[in-house]
Amino acid sequence: VVASDEIVLAVPAGHELAGGGRVSVARLAATPLVEREEGSGTRRSFTDALAARGTPLITDQRWTIRNSNEGLLEAVANGDGVGVVSSWALERHARDDVRAVRLEGEPIVRCLYLVLRLGDTLGPAATTFVELVRERTEG
Repeated sequence: VVASDEIVLAVPAGHELAGGGRVSVARLAATPLVEREEGSGTRRSFTDALAARGTPLITDQRWTIRNSNEGLLEAVANGDGVGVVSSWALERHARDDVRAVRLEGEPIVRCLYLVLRLGDTLGPAATTFVELVRERTEG
């Protein structure tokens, strides 16, 4: 594990859910969602967390799919729905027209892993990164 990150909801600044309180899964189920493409770690972390909580997966609502965090946040800002996004991505692409909101219950946290294939030769930048990660995790 290299780091961890929280999955949050991105809502348009004027949206009724942007009031600052936590959102229930039932209320979220009645809201159109903007989500990353199938296979996205963010999407998988979100759906796995809902399943682990014993809440039904959200399948009956309208989903808009975007293949990048930038596209997801643009769709949220345009009012296409509420986005499911990493808190890092939301901070990195800080926008005045999008706010972070959290689901009720424990935060949805995902771990980020460093995975190496045995025998691969890494370039200088990748080698330096791996060394820094190993120093950090071993220390």
